[in-house]
Amino acid sequence: MFRHSELLSLVDNSDPAITSSTIRPYMYKNIHATEIKANNTFTLAFASSFFVRKGTEYSLSSTPFRINGVDHHFGDIEIADSDNRTVMVYKTINGVNQIVIPEAGLINPVTGIITINNFVPDDASDIRITIIPNSLDIAPKRNQIINIEASRILASGSIDNIAYSGPSGAIDYTTTSRLR
Repeated sequence: MFRHSELLSLVDNSDPAITSSTIRPYMYKNIHATEIKANNTFTLAFASSFFVRKGTEYSLSSTPFRINGVDHHFGDIEIADSDNRTVMVYKTINGVNQIVIPEAGLINPVTGIITINNFVPDDASDIRITIIPNSLDIAPKRNQIINIEASRILASGSIDNIAYSGPSGAIDYTTTSRLR
């Protein structure tokens, strides 16, 4: 069981210089796609339901894979009158995302299941599918193991202006968003 508050406590208590910490957990699974379309059907069952962003911002992201020599990614779009979302494939040209495959799967945020199909990369590719859990706590199910991947931890420090300057330090203080 991953308990968000427990990890925050361990980080905060690891050094007296740390006065506050923020941790944003993400869930991911790796798939191995091939050049054979029939082999590229995946059902990914995650340990938690998903946080779904509203509007045009993607809830799902992936590492790049190549189609016709160009990097592509998985993203998702809303389905009208549904909690589910459609997985799609897009490429970025001049900073603008262009949908290439509008229906490449389905996200069911409530059950924590993503299906992916209907795409063929140029060559065999390992693709990481990443999504935000609905809760900051994650409870593994179905023989799943939670792993905190050290190479993907991003840490940065900043001066706590309130602790350093007292109440006047709060004038320009901004809080950290739950999401990036």
